[in-house]
Amino acid sequence: LDAFDMVEEEMDNIRQALSWSIGTDPAVALQLAADLGWYWNQRGHWVEALHWQAECQQRCRGARSRAMAWMLARKSFMHSQYADGDTATREAEGASEIASEQNDDRCIAWCEISLAFAQVHGRRQTRGRAEYLATLDHCTTALDIFRRMDDQSGVASALLFQVLAWWLHGDADRAQRLAVEAARIARHAGPRTMSSATAYLLG
Repeated sequence: LDAFDMVEEEMDNIRQALSWSIGTDPAVALQLAADLGWYWNQRGHWVEALHWQAECQQRCRGARSRAMAWMLARKSFMHSQYADGDTATREAEGASEIASEQNDDRCIAWCEISLAFAQVHGRRQTRGRAEYLATLDHCTTALDIFRRMDDQSGVASALLFQVLAWWLHGDADRAQRLAVEAARIARHAGPRTMSSATAYLLG
């Protein structure tokens, strides 16, 4: 959270940097947009995020870089926040394809979480058993990758999205068991936002 506060304080300068680099060096803008993705999502700056992400995507059309993969993965989250599950899924699938070309396993895992989020949050009016099963499949894939990488923060994140799926599906007991595990891991390895989220779900 302290890092996010620092970004917040520098946001006017960051906007100037984005505006300048989009016009002069789009690859720099793309990397900056990729790096800012989690900040934008966590702070709820989805409109601004989608504006800059769309600008970068347009100027870097055809790029198959890690920065493009990460930017698209984060952009998928923004579309899910607006219940645009189809666009969110398309962005996450595109990101995963590029990440696979780049052998970026961490990004692939986050693409799986983006796909899971698109199922449970991006389709609020049409959620059914198929969507929940797809969500759990994506979370399990992400969990396997994070565990193989020994990325405990990623493990906590994947578990937390499983919690969300089971909770929305009505299985509170299973959701709580997974939330306890996610909270234990997050206390040691995850960001404070993760610990706060699991604490909230645990009530």
